[in-house]
Amino acid sequence: FFNRLAVSLLASVLCASTLFAMPVDAKKTTKRRQPTQAELAAAAALQAAIDERYNKEIESNSWENWPAGPQVYAESAIVMEASTGTILYSKAIDEQHYPASITKIMTAMLALKYGNMDDVVTITQENLNLEEGSQVCGFWAGDQVTMDQLLHCLLVYSANDAASAIAEHIGGSTDKFVEMMNSFAAELGCTGTHFTNPHGLQDENHYTTAYDMALIASAVYQKEDFQRIEQTLEYKLGKTNLVEEERI
Repeated sequence: FFNRLAVSLLASVLCASTLFAMPVDAKKTTKRRQPTQAELAAAAALQAAIDERYNKEIESNSWENWPAGPQVYAESAIVMEASTGTILYSKAIDEQHYPASITKIMTAMLALKYGNMDDVVTITQENLNLEEGSQVCGFWAGDQVTMDQLLHCLLVYSANDAASAIAEHIGGSTDKFVEMMNSFAAELGCTGTHFTNPHGLQDENHYTTAYDMALIASAVYQKEDFQRIEQTLEYKLGKTNLVEEERI
């Protein structure tokens, strides 16, 4: 699971890695600003948090007659053999974390379980009323698309508007769909999961565990349509009744 700390660290690394071309004056040297004590302390605290996460106990390494697995930076991690449910690697697999967009795996699961790939779905304005900055594929209210198209938008592009449209179509409303998500999670044996939306936008009551996500993933990987779509590298959304241009 990648938490906010990891995302912030990645952003910092990317920013620090950007090179700016500038003319070189042999007679002048640019004096670099030294970091302040506060900046040094913040960097040290960040590194300490990263080290603590990295060095968390890997429970499977203490299993008798079992090979030791590597340390990983994730706060929680699991390797599960999907067809039998056998756990091969375990690091804090029952800790609860915010799942972010891997929530969409459950959304896809219910779409495949209760929908048909050729279902025609009409995008509503409610599907587009998402918080600013949401990942969307540019649907218009009134657009008519198939479930197959929506699932491609959901899984290839991680589109939140597609997740909302799927939820409304399958559940009749987002609230009903969320109830279906939590019910199916319990049916699979998930004990540390609670969903509040179909896309994974931040909510303190929206959480799961590595073990529970492995259960959900092992179920959806049995679906041939999921396997087909999740191997797609690029998808072209064809023209709709409202939009003439194709969206990639």
